[in-house]
Amino acid sequence: MLTVEIKGMPTQDTLYAALFHVMRQFPGKAAYVKAIDQAVIDVLKQLPDFDEKVTVILHKGGGTELEYRLREARREFKECGILVNPLQSFWAIAPQFQDVEFLQRSHFVHKPQEELQAAEGKQDAPKVKPLQKIFFGAPGTGKSYLINSILPDRGDDPNKNAMQETATKDCPRVFRTTFHPDYDYATFVGAYKQVEVVERDEFDRETRKLTFRYVPQIFTLAYVTAWKILCDTTVPNDDKQVWLIIEEINRGNPATIFGDIFQLLDRSNGKPGCQMPYGFSEYMITANTEMAKWLEDNEDYQKVCEHYEMLRGGRLCLPPNLSILATMNTSDKSLFPLDTAFKRRWEWAYLPINYDDPKAANITISIGDKQYRWLDFLKRANAMIRDLTYSEDKQMGTFFINCDMSETDFISKVIFFLWSDVCKDEFHKNPANFMRWKTPSGDTPEFTFNDLFNKPSADAPSSSDILTGFMDYLGVQPVLNQ
Repeated sequence: MLTVEIKGMPTQDTLYAALFHVMRQFPGKAAYVKAIDQAVIDVLKQLPDFDEKVTVILHKGGGTELEYRLREARREFKECGILVNPLQSFWAIAPQFQDVEFLQRSHFVHKPQEELQAAEGKQDAPKVKPLQKIFFGAPGTGKSYLINSILPDRGDDPNKNAMQETATKDCPRVFRTTFHPDYDYATFVGAYKQVEVVERDEFDRETRKLTFRYVPQIFTLAYVTAWKILCDTTVPNDDKQVWLIIEEINRGNPATIFGDIFQLLDRSNGKPGCQMPYGFSEYMITANTEMAKWLEDNEDYQKVCEHYEMLRGGRLCLPPNLSILATMNTSDKSLFPLDTAFKRRWEWAYLPINYDDPKAANITISIGDKQYRWLDFLKRANAMIRDLTYSEDKQMGTFFINCDMSETDFISKVIFFLWSDVCKDEFHKNPANFMRWKTPSGDTPEFTFNDLFNKPSADAPSSSDILTGFMDYLGVQPVLNQ
């Protein structure tokens, strides 16, 4: 059992010093829990108002993290004259510790911030700014396109995909995934999975069998790659950025998918009072047992831990060169709400609908023997959507379609969206329903999606007649008449 000797009147500072001293000697090991308990008790016993009931609180069953135990015992500590902030990590050591004689004899010499700075000092520390941003807007506003423009330059080879950009020969710098309703923590971070392994005996005979191994997923791969590149002195500082791209972030359940990783999204701004340097996670977490074991066995990550000792024992911290970019549609039906705690950890960028984008100026829609400009239709349709739904969420973006469309494609992509997502529930219920067509006699009856597939007859107009009348009702003129 480790004991801690404190000379002079114990204070909150010396309590933290004792805790940190123990954590340094038992990094990431379950054994340090009891040692910390004893260290706390040794310090508290030197207080004039020490109450033995604190011992009971510390040793009761439940959480294994000391922060949890202290949160439970906060009131008892306060009665003993020690104010403990339950949200403050014990890695955040006050600067006045340098005057405590105990520290001069302990292994404690600096905070993690100083440890990070010292490690970076060995290798010309990169000055990189992490991006942690969600791009949101209507479908077709160019969210994914904008993200691709942020990623590393593809160079002179037009066939080279930005997803294949590498900072070193064997380190991909860009990781992309798409959330969906069945996406979970194991899919995002990693889990034990059944894999096939090939073994050979002394006669070189091959045997295949199934076994279980921890399989890291896209977050873990991006995380390790970012740390590896950060420590690689052969990579120029301008090329150290690693990108994790999440498409459709609200189509999965972020709370389930991120799990405890959520805490790492709180990045330090580097201002006075912050525990960590700029861009690193302000609060570290401890990986689950399976992930910690995989990190311990990963040679690349262990080399990183030689530079950043705070990562030993499965401790996790996002490095400043790991950027996370995400897209979010505002009109998707199958989406999960994002809570305030999650949203505040991101920058947000709204992409408005650009009706003047030159890349969409010449896109046309063919209906019968007539052609209509896509942007002319888009302006009128979006105005109608806003008036009908009292919202802009269901509007279409500039690149909801990105090329000339035949009548068949227009029906299957655009009209189907308008019917199923906007107008279906308004049919024969709301006078503002705009799925109407102007007949030769000037009437404006409503039409359904199924009406476009009726066999033309005297009583049933063709799809071309209905869609031409629809354009006329919206006030969209054919190209030849403009």
